[in-house]
Amino acid sequence: MKTDFDVLDRLFPILNVAAVTGTLGGGKVYRRKRPATSTSRDIVLVALSVSGDDNVQRGTFFANCFAPNLANGQPDETTLRATVAAVVAALSGYSASSEYFTIELIAQSVLPDENSDQWSYASVRMNYLVQS
Repeated sequence: MKTDFDVLDRLFPILNVAAVTGTLGGGKVYRRKRPATSTSRDIVLVALSVSGDDNVQRGTFFANCFAPNLANGQPDETTLRATVAAVVAALSGYSASSEYFTIELIAQSVLPDENSDQWSYASVRMNYLVQS
């Protein structure tokens, strides 16, 4: 049985690559939570519960891509769009090359950061199937 630790272990190296981190302007990819003191554009990976049988498990994860708001307080959609595109490309490329870990984009939305009114994030929600 796979746990959310296993899923994050698989996702982290897929997204912690130059093609993705290059869109972060010095930011980093984190698991579960963004450091409270971060002032960088970051990506936070969050895996939800894993379920399934002995052969295939299903689950959902989020890649939350953070960016500071524009001077007028609006989300910086240009920056967020570039990061989301890099995340989706990296995950889609990996999913297409793997028979035992597939990823499907479910939704994407832009939300205000609950910890700072100066930041927003694009939340990319994806479902995955993983061989147990």
